[in-house]
Amino acid sequence: MKIIDTRGELCPKPIIKTKKEIPNIAVNESFKILTDNDTSLKNLLRFLKDNHFETDTISNDDFYTIMCIKKDKELNNPDAESYCVAPINNDYIIVFKTDKMGVGNDDLGSILIKAFINSLPEQNKLPKAMIFYNSSVLLTKDSSNVYESLRLLQSKGVEIVICGTCIDFYDIKNEIDIGIVSNMFTITEYMIKYSHIIYP
Repeated sequence: MKIIDTRGELCPKPIIKTKKEIPNIAVNESFKILTDNDTSLKNLLRFLKDNHFETDTISNDDFYTIMCIKKDKELNNPDAESYCVAPINNDYIIVFKTDKMGVGNDDLGSILIKAFINSLPEQNKLPKAMIFYNSSVLLTKDSSNVYESLRLLQSKGVEIVICGTCIDFYDIKNEIDIGIVSNMFTITEYMIKYSHIIYP
């Protein structure tokens, strides 16, 4: 069975790669598509549905497998790029002061900040940048419960700016693999440039 591996690739590459392989697949033949990106999964499924493929999705530990059966000889909607509409960026930034949201109970604050960040990728108007300083830099660790959402936001063009002094203070340099490690001068520039600033 043919396997189209698009793991590690962002839209529109997974759909373009799939479209390129489709002519080599016979009608009623089964094949698999692998992806590790939620947005790419949704866009691939829309593309396959519009082109009359039978599909079934299997969720693995860290990626998805789309089981497909080709039903038509020709593609009904061959424009792969149209399935990856660029998100709308707004002229605002989000500045995170701590790894909690609001003042009060710390456990509640952790729950709220997780919900806030994890809901951002689904918004139509994304921020230009997200800035993290003081204890909020802990949210950018690769083990953080919002790491995947931050990675997805970065793939959509949101700039992740992290305070380098804060990373050193918390000794987490080896746990950061996203964003731009920057300094307070650059962070100040962002905050002066964008008059619309959200503080969660």
